Amino acid sequence: MPKTKAPQPIVADEFDIDSLKDLLITRKREFSIGAIVVLAVAGGVMLWRLSANQKNARAQAALVDASYTVYSGNVVLGETQLQAAVDRYRDTRPGIEAAIVLAQTEFGQARWDDGIKVLDGVEQSSEIESFKPSIEGLMAGAYADLKKYDDAVKHYQNAADAAKYQPIKDLYLADEARVLERAGKNDDAKKVWGDILTRPDSPMLAEAKVRLGELDAAPAAKN
Repeated sequence: MPKTKAPQPIVADEFDIDSLKDLLITRKREFSIGAIVVLAVAGGVMLWRLSANQKNARAQAALVDASYTVYSGNVVLGETQLQAAVDRYRDTRPGIEAAIVLAQTEFGQARWDDGIKVLDGVEQSSEIESFKPSIEGLMAGAYADLKKYDDAVKHYQNAADAAKYQPIKDLYLADEARVLERAGKNDDAKKVWGDILTRPDSPMLAEAKVRLGELDAAPAAKN
């Protein structure tokens, strides 16, 4: 019986060690540059994160100091500190919080236009997203106190649109409906209250029922 020949070892043409050595030698410069670029990018990201963390820490400290000054009774100095924090750190979360506190102090002294201006100044901040409903709601309230009802309605709608959860949306929608009533736009108010009424779990459901009943009864009382 003839012997079966053992299979010949595979010649690894596709993985030539000598070719690999030549490649590493000839492309040494490119590989080195690539490694340097990777390290530079990684280092840059780390430095950016460190810088951002330090900036946020400074902004938080400025917010705390200014807020303490306001609530301890020195409102004038506190407002100056808050404005400085807003001007310097408007692209941080504490900077936006400083704007909110400052606007509230302005509104508390009936300086509606000044407070609105402060909030307008942070609308383009890169960190505005989480604060959008609150800021829009504050601006709407200021416009309502100024009896600029169309502006108030617009900003309450913006606040509702920006809110993530329906119960919060309904709070702003209820504010919008009340302003519409104050403006004498009862039909528009009824539409908003009616929309709220379609959601049985709305926190504003009870008020929506009462308000709609009052608005429906008002024309009948005039006749």
